[in-house]
Amino acid sequence: MDQATLAVARAAPFLMSQAAPGTGAEHDALNAAVIDGLRSHDDSGSLLGEFLEAFVEDVGSYLDVFRTAVAREDAPTLRRTAQRLKVSARHLGASGLAALCGELESVGADGAPVPARALLAPVEEEVARVSGALRAASRRAA
Repeated sequence: MDQATLAVARAAPFLMSQAAPGTGAEHDALNAAVIDGLRSHDDSGSLLGEFLEAFVEDVGSYLDVFRTAVAREDAPTLRRTAQRLKVSARHLGASGLAALCGELESVGADGAPVPARALLAPVEEEVARVSGALRAASRRAA
């Protein structure tokens, strides 16, 4: 089995557990307990909005770096960037995104850019789900 197939196979349980786009599953992109914890420490009601703003600002850069690293077959940059986004995703309770970034991090550590190409689309889709869930959570907190 080639590296791309292995990477997609490792991510398959997560990918298969996700609802199809447009089915209202955006809330599943974030762990409700993490969001509730953030709300409980948010006296001003602005914390989720700040997280959303920071995430949206940063995530576009991460995705650009992923695309460039894959195109240039730059495994060290892919690994470092995936690790950073994985940590950010965990802090937000976006475990699905963190898992996919963990796969990208592993692929980067292996130095195999081909599997990373196979994982870029699922990462981009999950980023969109997380962004939508953060927007919804931020609106509810306001």
